[in-house]
Amino acid sequence: MGARGGREVAGDKAGRGGHGGDKHPGECGFEAGDGGLDCPIMWVMKGKVRFDQGGGRLAPGVFFMNQLLQNRKTEIRLYSSDNNYFSVIQEAYERIGYWFPGQIEGRPPMGTYYHVAASDFWVTGPGGQSALADQWKITLPADYLEFCSLYKTYTLIGRNAITILGAREVEEITLALRVGEEVSPEDPYCLYRFAMVEASPWHFMFRYSDDGVFQDVAFAAYTDADEWEILGGNEAQYFSDRSFSDWLKRMMETDGVPLRRNFVDEFEASTQRIQRSDE
Repeated sequence: MGARGGREVAGDKAGRGGHGGDKHPGECGFEAGDGGLDCPIMWVMKGKVRFDQGGGRLAPGVFFMNQLLQNRKTEIRLYSSDNNYFSVIQEAYERIGYWFPGQIEGRPPMGTYYHVAASDFWVTGPGGQSALADQWKITLPADYLEFCSLYKTYTLIGRNAITILGAREVEEITLALRVGEEVSPEDPYCLYRFAMVEASPWHFMFRYSDDGVFQDVAFAAYTDADEWEILGGNEAQYFSDRSFSDWLKRMMETDGVPLRRNFVDEFEASTQRIQRSDE
């Protein structure tokens, strides 16, 4: 990664998302109304344009992102926990309501200290992430920008509650940590902390080279690793996923555990999914 470490990450090539070439949504096993995740997300980078049933033109990837999340919006999931998971979700819901007064959509959690019934919640976009990236002189991944054209912020509820942050929270967290870690204001912005695990110091972030080229998705706790270590001191240790799409798909398929791919030392989440009889 420039002067602070080096990870070469391949671009959007044919084999990366499991495709051998350009395909339309219907050609990779994904149709409107299908709740499955069989179709790799990376086709959104191919520049296709989809039309909705009313003939309206949708930007590349927007159709798929909507389909990917639609079932989560209406599904109420049940969890048991010995660490008051209900309060974790409730506090996240209230914080997002503070940042976006009157704009939050989705159900607030219901439950007690040991049990909670909850589903995802979000604020409809577009968000201000692109303007923030321009200010920091970095280029955000196209699939992430597609997501941000739909949502200003989005909280995934699984065995961990994970919030894809709004632009103002990204800015506040990043600037505070750069000051605390004594990163010079003249240094380039090489970490973009796009998501956080609620009630914890753990962040998911985009890593960049010194010249602003996207590298990968990293995962670290700000209490355990500073910017230098994440970028160059031991950068391979913090690798999480190759792209935002890979990360988002994995978080939904695994219910948020493990937080980092192949992280064998990660503690087992104390929150457990309760399967309903109709599932």
